[in-house]
Amino acid sequence: MKCAVSDFDRTLYVNGAVSERNIEAVKQWQRKGNLFFIATGRNLASIKEQLGFFDLEPDGLILNNGAAIMDKEGKLLLCRIIEKKQLLKYSGFFMN
Repeated sequence: MKCAVSDFDRTLYVNGAVSERNIEAVKQWQRKGNLFFIATGRNLASIKEQLGFFDLEPDGLILNNGAAIMDKEGKLLLCRIIEKKQLLKYSGFFMN
């Protein structure tokens, strides 16, 4: 078993669509017993909305630039939360 990971925006999803060629390539990969993940800076709601338009079922999602990882059933496998103390420490950096 192998695992392939693809970025979503401007990699898999180009010009408002996921091409049929890419969808078929992912399905063929999965039929061979391999895993396919999408990695994105998007949050769960945003990526699920987009995936709803295409016949594509990834085996997992890497969301929020790696802060969360979910399996295909929606089970949260990893979640990294920024502690409030850390956020406040650097908040001036982002507000300048």
